[in-house]
Amino acid sequence: MSDIKNGGPAFPVPGLVLPSGDSIWPEQGMTLHDWYVGQALVGVLANSSGHYGRDVADARMYADLVMKAREAKP
Repeated sequence: MSDIKNGGPAFPVPGLVLPSGDSIWPEQGMTLHDWYVGQALVGVLANSSGHYGRDVADARMYADLVMKAREAKP
């Protein structure tokens, strides 16, 4: 299991909160990590090796690196 945090929702959609404080549905949206995977995949596939399984793995690797860099303190 990965130790990379998912970054929370990339494009959150707030849930509806009733006056009682109950939420009808929680925040929804893809995670920031998923967003980075998709963005990296576009670049990787633009220069594809033709080995799509490897290309997807590369995209995840790049996204993981971005998430780790976000956690690093300057």
